[in-house]
Amino acid sequence: MTKLSLLVNGMLNLNSMKNIKRSFLIILASYVIIYLLVGEAPLYVLGGAIIGTVKEFFKASTNVGLIFWTGLIIVFMVMLWRIKNQPIKYIILIILFLLLYVVDLLFAEILSYETLVKRVLSISVIVLIKSIALSLIIYFDSSKQEIVKSTH
Repeated sequence: MTKLSLLVNGMLNLNSMKNIKRSFLIILASYVIIYLLVGEAPLYVLGGAIIGTVKEFFKASTNVGLIFWTGLIIVFMVMLWRIKNQPIKYIILIILFLLLYVVDLLFAEILSYETLVKRVLSISVIVLIKSIALSLIIYFDSSKQEIVKSTH
């Protein structure tokens, strides 16, 4: 079998589809619970730590901090896909889970919080985007693992 056919088979594997649904629901529930319990506190803590540090250290603007934050997400995604040690993968997933709060910052300008209904709708959209993003990261990591297993 060619690598392309293995990739397609891995992506269409029904087991993988069940896993991505389960991952998505767990991630979605986690984000919702965090929003219900602590609101946007993780955003303020992470935003202050990452963007504040970049602004202070490099004397740069908030946009440079956002670019740095996005770069961190990419670095941790690559690490997730390269590392084979399961406990480290879980730690990286937790870090990615937290780093995806950058979505809140990026959408804060677009979505308004004028009324309670708009606020709930905005947070719902943000939670869905983050949940889908992290589920896809997990899915592509598991698909890659299935391809590697089938080639050996």
